[in-house]
Amino acid sequence: MVSGCPITQVGAGNFTFLASLAELGPLQDNGGPTQTHALVPPSDMIDGADPIAGCPNNHGLLATDQRGAPRIAGARCDIGAVEFGASLTGVVFASGFEQGEP
Repeated sequence: MVSGCPITQVGAGNFTFLASLAELGPLQDNGGPTQTHALVPPSDMIDGADPIAGCPNNHGLLATDQRGAPRIAGARCDIGAVEFGASLTGVVFASGFEQGEP
């Protein structure tokens, strides 16, 4: 347990999703209101969300990641703020530029 933040495991598996910091890109502007760490394959966090619960938060199911890109860009949601492989084509950033296809 992290101080003041209990972790409850749901279903089979374990808590070891992040095996190495090499599974995370640098903290940077990946689009959206805050800097994030993008996932780097073959991270277990890619498509790592619960297959039954989907992409829940306190207000229901998430349709987009924090950048506004589609939340599911694979078999399931990714764990984290940025959905790996989600297209941002047509999303305009505060800079006025658009990010094209990956």
